[in-house]
Amino acid sequence: MPSKDPSTRRKWLTPRKALVAGVAVALALTGCTSARSVGQNTGDGKPVDGGTLTVAMALDALPSGLFGTLDRNWPWVDNVFEPLIRLEPGTRKVDPVLATKVDVAADGKSAKVSLRKGVSFQNGQPFTADAVKFTIEKSIDPASGDNLAFVAKQFTDVTVDSPTSLTITFGKVLGDSFLDYLNQTEIVDPSSFAGLADGSQVVGTGPFSFGDWRPGAGFTLSKYKDYWDAKQVHLDKIEYVVTTDPTAEINAVKSGRAQVAYGMAPVNAATFQNNKQYDFVKGGGSIYPIGLNIQNAPLNNKAVRQAIAYAIDRKRLNSQVFAGLGTVTDLPWAPGSAGVGKSREQHYTYDPDKAKKLVKDAGAEGAEVTITYNRSNATVNAEYQIIANNLTAIGLKPVADGRDQPNYQAAQSQGTIPGAFLTLHGQVGLSPSTIAQALPTLRKGNTSHMATPEYLELSAALADATNSKDSEKALGELSDYMLDQAFLNTMIQSPGAVVASTSVKNIDVSIRGLLLFKSAYVSK
Repeated sequence: MPSKDPSTRRKWLTPRKALVAGVAVALALTGCTSARSVGQNTGDGKPVDGGTLTVAMALDALPSGLFGTLDRNWPWVDNVFEPLIRLEPGTRKVDPVLATKVDVAADGKSAKVSLRKGVSFQNGQPFTADAVKFTIEKSIDPASGDNLAFVAKQFTDVTVDSPTSLTITFGKVLGDSFLDYLNQTEIVDPSSFAGLADGSQVVGTGPFSFGDWRPGAGFTLSKYKDYWDAKQVHLDKIEYVVTTDPTAEINAVKSGRAQVAYGMAPVNAATFQNNKQYDFVKGGGSIYPIGLNIQNAPLNNKAVRQAIAYAIDRKRLNSQVFAGLGTVTDLPWAPGSAGVGKSREQHYTYDPDKAKKLVKDAGAEGAEVTITYNRSNATVNAEYQIIANNLTAIGLKPVADGRDQPNYQAAQSQGTIPGAFLTLHGQVGLSPSTIAQALPTLRKGNTSHMATPEYLELSAALADATNSKDSEKALGELSDYMLDQAFLNTMIQSPGAVVASTSVKNIDVSIRGLLLFKSAYVSK
């Protein structure tokens, strides 16, 4: 949790005139991210110092994927590394972390960033503006896998003014996306960066240092004694135990072997929801769409794509696959985003009769629709069964194309999926303009091959908007076009679920769903 020191809680992001509207957009457009703190203080309000917290997680850490915002890293990464700022869930209010001030120029095309003094990396190296510049440069490298690299690529210059100050110049006004980039990008130590590749050196500025990694089994975070805000840190250690079997993960929490569980399937996490021994918190999450390659028959016919959108029983998906924890919506933006409205979010109501007629009128009865998906993902597998039945009911012939994760990911990124595809995006918490530019299923060169002049113009209009009025108008128009073309039919936005024993207090969950143990402790 951010420091309560009033000097660091002031209104410190200071946009001058021209970008005031752009920043207002960043604060307004994403208002529905459901992340909350897990646990409250003990009765006397005094945190308990010391002790070890044990976290069960479904997948092992992957330090080499630091910039890739991989879900498997979210339980630990923001406790070892830190960004320049954090955006508060729900409000997108800016909280300072490694930056103490960001002063945006009047024309909105540069920002002077002031850094926190007296900060060091866990190997003793000082945190300086050179480290920030190095981090920006590394995030642009295609090898980093950074989904927000497109933001940094629009920085025309990064000048180090002093050890605690740098100036970033933009090619255009960035608004929302600039804040998303500052919030997401973890600052790395240049001297040890190469060690991330094999996990031999995982060095940040955070409250805990990474060590004792046993690939496939777990690792340990230990309290960093020279942390810049050490008074807020209470735990001595955090033990992470890789628990791939869903039943074993449930049992680890119920038996007390682990106090926190991360990465449970929604149907398993929901079993803890009404149990007073546990806190259950929604945080971050994923967007679950069905994408359609518009180049190949029968999906090159818009009527068939719309038929599929009407055919999918989203409420059944939410109930049976997501235990009712998700939100049914037809769009990838956060539900309630300004400029969208309920009528757009619920545009495609379940209507199999209408879908069947659209298929018949299009002359597509009996047409095969290959559905490609990651067969190793239990949630997506469960989705496929329902969707295949839905498509069969309207006269189409779904053909399963289940692939392992590497092959599926390669096909999605290379645009070689032939028909329909089931995917998920962990981009909940980002602003709509960032989502439109970041998702591989929406950005230029997307998996569906949607590249009409109208689509590209509408997407660019959202990215280029510099005030809330223009942003809302652009978002509404882009949403209308996406719904009409039906090339990416969002079905569910499902939150990530954190289950914790009530003995654990003051865990924070970031706007993107990362766990923050800086102020956490275990009560006695």
